[in-house]
Amino acid sequence: AVIDGDRLDFEGFEKTYYDKSQDVVDLICEALDHHYMFSALNADDRQDFAMQMNSKPMASGDVIIREGDHGDFMYIMESGAVDFLMSGGKVGENGVPGTIFGEF
Repeated sequence: AVIDGDRLDFEGFEKTYYDKSQDVVDLICEALDHHYMFSALNADDRQDFAMQMNSKPMASGDVIIREGDHGDFMYIMESGAVDFLMSGGKVGENGVPGTIFGEF
């Protein structure tokens, strides 16, 4: 499973919150705290950000993002493992919960 955030349109923007376990909230907050783009957020903002992210179950072989696609999402590894492929070849893999990947 991976976690993603909805694309933002600030005109008429209303926050959407998703139910999740405290363990998942803690995982997201920890990932954000250790990422250079989000480490300046205070604990309350990280918690708020985490509650706006939604878990998406993925099956083995599902494609999360394709090379060359317009990237609108970032993902946080919740569980399982992922292979990173470029031009048809495997360039990496990761099974570490809390790893952030995708487009920013």
